[in-house]
Amino acid sequence: MVGPYNKTVVSTLTGRSIAREMIDSNTAGSNVTVFATDFGDLQVMPNRFQRERDAFLISPDFAKVSYLRNFQVSTLGKTSDAETKYLVVEMGLEMTQEAAHGGIFDLETS
Repeated sequence: MVGPYNKTVVSTLTGRSIAREMIDSNTAGSNVTVFATDFGDLQVMPNRFQRERDAFLISPDFAKVSYLRNFQVSTLGKTSDAETKYLVVEMGLEMTQEAAHGGIFDLETS
């Protein structure tokens, strides 16, 4: 997972045989989303909310959503014929194996 600038850097990596690929008659693409390495295929995902100089290496096999409090629906109030309800849930991302993930920090941002 990288920021928008570093996603464009990955898309311009050398080693591609064709710089532009025709997707259909009106669309051409030039981005790289899967990077083949000796250790397997890496999927490059842009994340506009993370710091631009960081890259996160996340293995989805070792990450899951954990619920601290399951979904609960409660009635907030009644206005005329409408019943207002709200949904409460407490959840977070659980890393089941810390050594399966990594990070690259202090990347170039321009």
